[in-house]
Amino acid sequence: MKVAFLSMPFQQPLPAVAPILLAGICSKAGIDAKGYDFAFDWYEHFSEHKDWLQIKHLLAIARAPKDFHWGNVKEFLKFNKQYIMQFKDYDWIGLSVFTNESYDYAKIMTYSIRRWLPHVKIIVGGKGIETQESSTQLWRSDIWYEHGMCDLLMVGDCEHTLADCLKKGVTGIYKSSPQTKEELDNIPLAQWNDYDLKKYLKYRHRIDQKDKPYMAITSSKGCVRRCSFCDVISFWPRYIYRDPDKVADEIITNYRATGISDFFFTDNLMNGSVTNFRKINQRLVDEIPGEITYGGYAIFRGKNQMPVEDFELAARAGSKWWSIGVESGSQRLRYDIGKKFTDEDLDWTTHLLAKNDIYQQWLFIVGYPSETDEDFQCTINMLKKYKDLGKSGMVRINVTPTFMLLRNSPIMMNPHIRKKLGLCHNMNAPDIDRFWTSTVYPDNTFPVRAERYRIITDVALDCGYNLENQGQLEKYKADVDHQEELYYEKFPHLKNKVSA
Repeated sequence: MKVAFLSMPFQQPLPAVAPILLAGICSKAGIDAKGYDFAFDWYEHFSEHKDWLQIKHLLAIARAPKDFHWGNVKEFLKFNKQYIMQFKDYDWIGLSVFTNESYDYAKIMTYSIRRWLPHVKIIVGGKGIETQESSTQLWRSDIWYEHGMCDLLMVGDCEHTLADCLKKGVTGIYKSSPQTKEELDNIPLAQWNDYDLKKYLKYRHRIDQKDKPYMAITSSKGCVRRCSFCDVISFWPRYIYRDPDKVADEIITNYRATGISDFFFTDNLMNGSVTNFRKINQRLVDEIPGEITYGGYAIFRGKNQMPVEDFELAARAGSKWWSIGVESGSQRLRYDIGKKFTDEDLDWTTHLLAKNDIYQQWLFIVGYPSETDEDFQCTINMLKKYKDLGKSGMVRINVTPTFMLLRNSPIMMNPHIRKKLGLCHNMNAPDIDRFWTSTVYPDNTFPVRAERYRIITDVALDCGYNLENQGQLEKYKADVDHQEELYYEKFPHLKNKVSA
């Protein structure tokens, strides 16, 4: 049996872990399997296309402007055909639908495989397939299988059952029970030798910008927070973490086997369990002190949770950058979101990271439904307060271009939160992910959110911060301008109204 696993666009040009992890699982079970980062190869081919903004929006929000060049879809099909013909002797092609933004292209790819490789079976999985269609409220997984778009559709964390399903020739919809800590501990290593990791360097937007390949590592799934805007809880209701010794062993083994010394934690929070984080760092200090570097997503912790010694230990273990969801400079708004860290917690972590030469990437969202002008001003004031760290390069900024509603997140799934924020009417509306409205906060319109994005990026630059993807900032701003054009196409009667 031969199996190929492919990542699906649209994704950022970072190494997609799913294809090589699934390939590693199958290989350990005696199946001839290989992972392919199709999403990256597709991005490399199309990101400089003259119609890139139109192409991206077609996939990201399933909406194209009136002047969209539909001939571009023919280019997708041509690219797909050239790519998949290398799998003509395979038995299965697996598609990893990472997020909602990968969903529409996965449909194009299944068409391509059915057309040009009709003898090859299709397996599909990923979080982008585990949601409901907004127009019908039917589960996407049901729709896909009922329409013959795949032969096997796996729902949930199926890493521990994948190889067995393939060997037994299972078809239909396979729903996995929630993954346990023991199952997470026993998942084989990702098959990193399937990728040429050097090719990702041209798009690297990491804080330290070091010119070397890097490898992903997973120490936990789920999150200890319950932020209203995040859909993680719908996929992993419980926070589970791997044995810290096994995580350290994986880093040490991969480093010694490949020579790659830079690692990226895929966890939602690598310090979600401070005790485990501490144990991983201690092992790295004991066995390979100063030999590797790593970074990942984290959360601000107060002095009672992470004392000074934890930051010093992390630095000695090789920690070089933390990506932290600040979201807003307003403590009131952060608590409304569910982030629940204080201004004092933020200040504690920020200064200790900087003191230990650990760079920070602050993630912001603009336009959360209950964000007021006063809340937004708190964010601006915060940027000005810490501008010295920005000028020194110890803090960088990443701003998501306008707040989106994720249908699997508490903000949409919890009736209490939905009603409190005036979002109930958005449940079945098309194109509402970005173009939502609130009956409780009617002034928070898309044009207001777009203008706040422009303001916060301009202020950050004026204060001396570097923005992640700074070289692409004009493209991102053009993205927002383009979305605003689409918004006014949808709501032409609002075009002459002055934004709040």
